[in-house]
Amino acid sequence: MSPDEPFIAIVWWVNREVLHHGAEIALIRDLYRTTAESLPDSKIPYDNLQVRLDGTIP
Repeated sequence: MSPDEPFIAIVWWVNREVLHHGAEIALIRDLYRTTAESLPDSKIPYDNLQVRLDGTIP
């Protein structure tokens, strides 16, 4: 990205990046929930999935 690019090109690129990374996050979330549900004696609370800033699950 250079200062010579038109502003709309930069906005378009940022939009695509946000969509791409949002889709990755959604995929990881869904895989985590599916894995937690499929484990027989899982201690992972997948019904109300929340994670604190320190990384612990409440």
